[in-house]
Amino acid sequence: MVKIIIILLALNLFCNQSTGFETAKITLDFENIAVYTLNELDANEKILTERNGKLIIEIVYGEVISEDKDGRILNTNNKDFDYISYRNIDNIEVGDKIITILAYSPITNFTDDIIFRYDFKFEIKKGEIIYNNENGCYIEFDDETFWNLEPDNNFIDYETGAKIQAVIINYQIIKINKI
Repeated sequence: MVKIIIILLALNLFCNQSTGFETAKITLDFENIAVYTLNELDANEKILTERNGKLIIEIVYGEVISEDKDGRILNTNNKDFDYISYRNIDNIEVGDKIITILAYSPITNFTDDIIFRYDFKFEIKKGEIIYNNENGCYIEFDDETFWNLEPDNNFIDYETGAKIQAVIINYQIIKINKI
């Protein structure tokens, strides 16, 4: 679901983009869009240098490693090129995990022609459902934080006492699994 949303956002941005010299009008369909992780792009640089009209979406997993918001890329085998900056992200601290989505322009084949970047802070937390009834759901996590969910939240149908794992992106619970 997140990939589809990011692709749509990237397409929206691209379709409204001007190259500075001319307005590019390229018809994109799903055959002209590809999503890769950094490891896949590291293994085959031709994906970027020979994209020839294809919109490439790259997914990078990283971690904040300094108070200056320097980051280390976690999904690369190339330790010489594992740096990423998170200086433009608010409310992050050392140890936070970040998913970065990059979209490369289909107009050129330059490896640095990024037309879109979006960073998501994400967490995976384990916890327990303290109560789940018509008044809502209260989750207490192992790190002693908690979450109150509205009663109309449709992805919680676990009983009180259930052990769960939650995926949290940008301070929103995206998914909960029973463990």
